[in-house]
Amino acid sequence: MSRLACVLVLFAMGILALGCSASTKVVKNVTPPVKSKMYVLHVDELFSPVERAIVIDTFMEWERDTRGVVSFGLDSVPFNSDRDEMERSTEKCTSDVYVVHMKSTDKPVRQVEKEKGYSVLGFTLSNCKQRFIVLVMDRLTDPTKLRNVGVHEAGHLVGLDHIPVPKESIMFPSMDLAATCITKLDMKQFCLLHKCDWRQMVTCGD
Repeated sequence: MSRLACVLVLFAMGILALGCSASTKVVKNVTPPVKSKMYVLHVDELFSPVERAIVIDTFMEWERDTRGVVSFGLDSVPFNSDRDEMERSTEKCTSDVYVVHMKSTDKPVRQVEKEKGYSVLGFTLSNCKQRFIVLVMDRLTDPTKLRNVGVHEAGHLVGLDHIPVPKESIMFPSMDLAATCITKLDMKQFCLLHKCDWRQMVTCGD
């Protein structure tokens, strides 16, 4: 099954999101984190080497800032969304995450935009059976913008919803009004979900 067919099956459940921007963070002395939740990344071969490095680091930012409460491994088997199927888990839950390179002209992106009524930079689906993140790469040609959108979408992957507080959250649903990095509000929501202490996490704006 092609990448477009796979994504079309899933888009009705997709969670739309826009990215945010970057900034300096304050590092704290902390106690060891709670048990880690591990994800396995399948990163599309359609990303350039530079794009791939940025994309991977957006996930690692969540691993670093949460002190390993969530962690990410990289699958060594090549994945190409034009060629390979994004497998649906037959087990209770999957740890596999497919990070997909798309363009604004691809049908899934156009259908999401028609449904929502505005342009998107990326969207995420995360449930027990299948997890994927789509990045709209012809709109993410600037490395900083790619990083910002990637961090936002990775936030959805690890369970966060949009936080409607302008300039106070990386999970605000508009990049222009979002915080510059993962904030206290983001970590408070994260730790409510993952049963950790947000004060022991790395945040910006302290």
